Order: sequence, then structure tokens, then C-alpha cells
Amino acid sequence: MRRPARVPRASASPEHRAGAVWPGRSQDLKRRGDLSIMIVAHNYGRAMEICDRINLLQHGEITFNKLSKDTSVRELNDIVIDEYRRALLERQKSA
Repeated sequence: MRRPARVPRASASPEHRAGAVWPGRSQDLKRRGDLSIMIVAHNYGRAMEICDRINLLQHGEITFNKLSKDTSVRELNDIVIDEYRRALLERQKSA
């Protein structure tokens, strides 16, 4: 099997972003149920298009685990923003 070329993130064009390196291939494998893929992404909308399940990790622990159809980009953003604010407040208190 031919491996896709690695594209540096800084120069990645839209064609080289999540799932597009093998155009249509990831969706085909997903439909057939032949593949599990772990994607590390910050584009929640794109991740939800590709993935059946969404996990958020904080400090190496899974803190969120839902099926894509049971969550939203807004919910994911709210969780991340709340964690950021909490961490920022903790840093301010200890300074």
C-alpha cells in the first residue's frame, strides 16, 4: 500500500487536511467498518464529520466521551473555553 506524503502542518493546504490525503478513502473505510482511526484535531466540525465518537483529553485523561451525533461544536468549544478559564484563574491566584 502506498503511504501518503507527509505535509508540514504550516504549509498544509485544504486538500491535505484531515481525511483528504486519501480523498474519499477514509469515508469508504468508515462506511465498511473496517478501520479505527485516532485523529488529533482542533477543528471540531471536521472531526465530527469524520469520526463516530469524540473524546477530549485534558492532562492525558479522557474528560469527554460522546458519539458525534450526541454533541455539537458549541458544546466542545464551551468545554475547552471553560477549562482554559479555570486554568487561567488558578494561575492568577497562585501568582
